[in-house]
Amino acid sequence: MIIDLPKFLSAKYNLSVRQAKKMLKDGYVYYKDSPYFYKKIDEKGVDNIYINKTMHELTYNPEQYVIQKNENVIFLYKPPFMHTERLTPFDQLTIDDVVKSHYPEYALISRLDFETDGIIAAVKKNVTFQSTKQYLAFVAGKITAPMEISNKIDAENRKKVKVINKQTGYKTYITPLRTNIYKGTPVTLIEIKLAKATRHQIRAYCSYLGYPIIGDNIYGNYPYKRLMLHCKTNHIFFSQQKEIICHSPNWENFISPFK
Repeated sequence: MIIDLPKFLSAKYNLSVRQAKKMLKDGYVYYKDSPYFYKKIDEKGVDNIYINKTMHELTYNPEQYVIQKNENVIFLYKPPFMHTERLTPFDQLTIDDVVKSHYPEYALISRLDFETDGIIAAVKKNVTFQSTKQYLAFVAGKITAPMEISNKIDAENRKKVKVINKQTGYKTYITPLRTNIYKGTPVTLIEIKLAKATRHQIRAYCSYLGYPIIGDNIYGNYPYKRLMLHCKTNHIFFSQQKEIICHSPNWENFISPFK
């Protein structure tokens, strides 16, 4: 019997099929002592198939990520260059690892991109809530007046989403805070408020409006050492409880560049 190898690896190593295909393509899949690049294998040979990649030992103090905790919600700080969720079993520590290992009764309610830092919330499972968030970003160009946008996002493409000419019932509000000149280019610090978001929404919106985020290598052309997007504040509303607000401990450091 012939086995579909990506599906076999997906089940064995808790990967998505897409991730398994990438590991196969990148030469991490071995048959006995040699790399194996084929997507099919005879059932008799699967016992000799393995992924030749070392898992990282996760040693950390969870308190360095937890900002605030109460009965129904935990607010955590995600540094830049850290994944929110594990993409493969071989990744470095993620915020989801912290939650699942130390607070299993809670679950993350949102995600932040790898280079984005700031507040991220985990809410107690089966608890009803609503959430709004406030971001800060540095964008290329001079913005002099507040803007709002509610266009739909087409996220069918996994790498780059697209803003389309249809409206949703959720508005995103953009407010300019200050503009400075950086290497001859106007750079505006903006505040973004939204209640609901899809993948890359803020990044795609800013580019669509003509003000790409500094350091965004997908939607812009203004290189920097990181993506200059930061989740500053998270508001959680529970049905039987007042609003709970948490602010990022690092927002003042975030806004210090481009003065």
